[in-house]
Amino acid sequence: MHEVEFGWLEGNARVRSDDAAFATLVRRLWDAVPAPGGPLREYEVALDSPHAATFRGPGGSRPLDRRHPVFHAYNLLMRDLLGSVGGHFVFHASALGSGGRALLIAGPSNFGKTTLAVHLALKGYSLLADDLTVVERETGRLIPLPRSMNLRPGSRTPLNPAQLETVTRTARAADGDRWAVAPGTLRPPGGAPARVAGVILLRSEGEGISIRRFRSHEIWLLEGHEHAVDEIRGLPGVRRVLVETSSPEVLRVDTEDSAHLALWLRERRDDVVAAIKLPERPPDFSGRSKVVPVGPFQAALELAQEMLNRQDGSALEREFRGRETHLVAEIAGLLEEARCLALWPGRPEEALEFLCGVLDGPGA
Repeated sequence: MHEVEFGWLEGNARVRSDDAAFATLVRRLWDAVPAPGGPLREYEVALDSPHAATFRGPGGSRPLDRRHPVFHAYNLLMRDLLGSVGGHFVFHASALGSGGRALLIAGPSNFGKTTLAVHLALKGYSLLADDLTVVERETGRLIPLPRSMNLRPGSRTPLNPAQLETVTRTARAADGDRWAVAPGTLRPPGGAPARVAGVILLRSEGEGISIRRFRSHEIWLLEGHEHAVDEIRGLPGVRRVLVETSSPEVLRVDTEDSAHLALWLRERRDDVVAAIKLPERPPDFSGRSKVVPVGPFQAALELAQEMLNRQDGSALEREFRGRETHLVAEIAGLLEEARCLALWPGRPEEALEFLCGVLDGPGA
């Protein structure tokens, strides 16, 4: 039996599994997070069993998809961890720090957050968090979460040879497509929590400054629920559903309006292995960068929407169900003194000028 223990906000999480691949995935991303003691959340993942593969956590036991058991188990682990959050906000953002100030880089998956974060870390800023950024609701201070950075090939491409050598040397796992780089190996964060001095909302070429609306999703249906494709096709606002020939459980859903699809995903989350928003265009780090100021309310709205999407069914989601404007107002209050910018990232050196200007700007 493999075991991994790591810190999670006010307590610890302990994961036990009979599967080496699952334990390796959890270990490479989480075992750099110290376990401080306190309340313990325990999980057990059984994949090597003559019976159904199962995930067991504080909320009970769940069967796992036999086609993608590791992927499914990890998503359930993250759902439960995020669902336990109450006194903190956990934003889908990377965070860098300098002199007690923190910068959040927010955007969808595969959109450049990690690419920009690793460039800033290589310039000497502290990497406080990658992908999951924790902010205390009571104080507005950002708490470092030293989970390993998951560095995909796309994030490594813009690095010059010297930068790539540094990352290769510090990577905890540098084989295969994904590298795990512990934040402290680049530059350890300071001991005190940082205040949020800036928020960057990433945009792609062709997008405007208004709130992003995702029109395409990739959905992985749970084994035995492939018939749900007909339900999805019949939802208002759905324009097209493409089914992967070799994997009928994997769908690409294009919409004119994704509101009804989002509601379906919320109500049927137990029938879905994963749902991923697809940006219309990937980031282009070869063109010109552009930045436009936005208000704290818009930044708060985008952070809140993404947080609720990832924490559906959580204590936080239940607290603000039907009161989403109160959540946005609370987040906006934490950002009153922060610089909030929409960034269309181009060449890294140009984008970094804007980001460094926020971290090293007035008040630094």
